[in-house]
Amino acid sequence: MVSLAMEVLGSALRAAAEEAQNILVAASPPKNIFSTADCSFAVFTKEGKMAATGGDISLLTSLLPSFVNAVLQTHPFHTISPGDFIITNDPYLYGSQLTDIFAVSPVYFNKRPLALVASAARHSDIGGAVPGGMPNFSGDIFQEGIRIPPVKIIKKSFPNDELLSFFSNNARSGKDLGQSIKAQLWAAQAAEKKLCGLAQKYGFEYLRNSMNDIIESSGQRVLSAFRQIPGSAFMGEGSAGVDPDSGSKLIIKASLINSGDKLTFDFTGTHPQAAAPVNSALGTTLSCVYTAVRSALIPDLPLNDGLFRSIKVNAPPGSLVNPVFPAPVSCSLVGAAQGVLAAVSGIFTGIFPGMSSYGFEEASFFTIGGLKKDNGGYYSFKDSIAGGHSASPSRDGENSWFSSLFTSPAASVEQLESACPIIVNKVGLVLDSGGAGLHRGGLGMELSFTVLDSHATVSACSVTNDSPENENTVLPGAAGISVSRPGRNDKSDTFTGSPGENAFFSIRSYGGRGWGSPLEREPELVRNDVAEGYISPDTARDIYGVVLSGRNLEVNREATAGLRRSLSHERK
Repeated sequence: MVSLAMEVLGSALRAAAEEAQNILVAASPPKNIFSTADCSFAVFTKEGKMAATGGDISLLTSLLPSFVNAVLQTHPFHTISPGDFIITNDPYLYGSQLTDIFAVSPVYFNKRPLALVASAARHSDIGGAVPGGMPNFSGDIFQEGIRIPPVKIIKKSFPNDELLSFFSNNARSGKDLGQSIKAQLWAAQAAEKKLCGLAQKYGFEYLRNSMNDIIESSGQRVLSAFRQIPGSAFMGEGSAGVDPDSGSKLIIKASLINSGDKLTFDFTGTHPQAAAPVNSALGTTLSCVYTAVRSALIPDLPLNDGLFRSIKVNAPPGSLVNPVFPAPVSCSLVGAAQGVLAAVSGIFTGIFPGMSSYGFEEASFFTIGGLKKDNGGYYSFKDSIAGGHSASPSRDGENSWFSSLFTSPAASVEQLESACPIIVNKVGLVLDSGGAGLHRGGLGMELSFTVLDSHATVSACSVTNDSPENENTVLPGAAGISVSRPGRNDKSDTFTGSPGENAFFSIRSYGGRGWGSPLEREPELVRNDVAEGYISPDTARDIYGVVLSGRNLEVNREATAGLRRSLSHERK
């Protein structure tokens, strides 16, 4: 039973984290985190247990617990002094990709250790072979940027300016990187002030004990949800695309064992780590598992250690889901991370047959960088577009918009054009990209632009969709990347290179999967989908079996009934 006092204090902790996250966004450079709000912030107990988060919950937020505990292994709390500020981006220390920089600092009240505060921010560049640190050709971590071990960039309130300069000098947008790291510091200082105010108001011991009580309350809800799972052992499978060397699928296998007080996910049997940058660092794998479990069982659960402590993950070292040095990881969010989500959500579909097996939207990512003509400096900008949501047994999937499970809202057209030498030509939903079904999958999105800089480098990754070949798969409005230049038109799932001046670049995200048979969808809903521009008349006829006639595209009931009988017979 949650007391009123605990609810009030829990809200105060979440408000402190949210305010700090807002400060991080506001204090970041206009052409970096400020444009996309791609960051997260959380409050931890001094032992490293997450107690409250700020803003929307995303995979970036679920990376923080693994990172904080990894830092505490190298810097135990008794070695962290007031005023210390530790950062790292090492993917082999429970991190993600190199452009994700994590920061942690202690909170002391009257010289007594009270808590830890931590943030994660996705920066626009961290060095490496191409702007944005996302080369689709990288064969090792060294091509993706500089790897920062857990280091005190500020020690006892004294900044290490030389070290910060070293990081900035190795990034194309070095000045922006330095300011963004400082924004993470200012956010931590704001949270420290708020937490000390709460300790002053409620008492030091009461606040510390209450953080643990909040975690314990969530833990009890988690155990109650586990009791809904019948049986004990289940299997799921996903994919990270295709191995560039062998051409075979990169398979991710997962099994679940429910022991009553803990869910154990075992990825034994998963493909070894790839030479391509689709590997999911262990921190990313853990984050995907946490997110999938929460989404399937208790989506309204406040994210804290009450969930994390109840989940165990066995990820074999040297596999796609736990790569070892020097495996590349820069495209993991369109590779193995998607496969982990598919495998775990597939397990829950087997447990709860009415649940949509693919409830997670699939984002596509791109970066643009090059040399500024006016002052000789560099520009680098990183962004994404989300995919459509999959349908459920009760409703259609939501169409793509600018936010994703993997990222925060994308930059606006104005922000893109001011940050990079491009002209945005189109931002809109992709016709026929939603999966067919009784309930239709949400549509994917297309962003297209003309590159104005002949030397600009563009990197883009669009997730490879490996859905089963059945009537609920994504329709022909496929995701991918196309680059049109004089004399050639390239299409693929990834791209890294210089398209050239006036090249036309287009990137599409996938739509969500449908649920149920499309031949059972109400014909008037199909007609509305055509009228809204979601599906074409050909798709209405050939996939949904709906015949539309006349200028107003009215449903021909008799012809529709006959066509559906014929298609039903063909599909048996």
